[in-house]
Amino acid sequence: VVMSDYAYPDAVSYTHLDVYKRQVQASIALSQIALLEGKYAEAQTWAHKALLAAEDSSYAAAEWWVHSAIADAALLQGDYTTAQSHYSFGLTICQEMGEHRGAVFEFNGLGCAASGLNDPVQARRSFYQALCAAKKAAVLPVYLDTLSGIAGLLSQTGEAERAFCLAAYVAHQP
Repeated sequence: VVMSDYAYPDAVSYTHLDVYKRQVQASIALSQIALLEGKYAEAQTWAHKALLAAEDSSYAAAEWWVHSAIADAALLQGDYTTAQSHYSFGLTICQEMGEHRGAVFEFNGLGCAASGLNDPVQARRSFYQALCAAKKAAVLPVYLDTLSGIAGLLSQTGEAERAFCLAAYVAHQP
């Protein structure tokens, strides 16, 4: 195949971008596997590698997801400040892209991080914003995930009966 001088740089550029996207996807997969195995530090390492590749290739859809993955691992390790930071980065990207489902997950994460930091006012605010975004996303599982987070917050703030009722409602949904 003969390529003109004009087409060759474009072909190299697309190939280079594809390599980064594959690196991002592979690192994301390895991060998720480590997370499921309870290897949170390893999950964060793989997620950071994915983030670098996503940023190098301007792969915004992956960037928000990777920020969320890093935040999830930090949250599970009790590093609420790091989790809050990465959820915030992910949220900004989701909002720029108009990605309502992603925004729900980021707001939920911010609510959980605020709960971990013993800031129930900020947690309630984040969960409320998650509910608003879930309404825009119009997907029941996303909405139910937010309600689960709110149930956890209610439990933490001493509202056990309300937490139980909300958790029971979520548990009985399809």
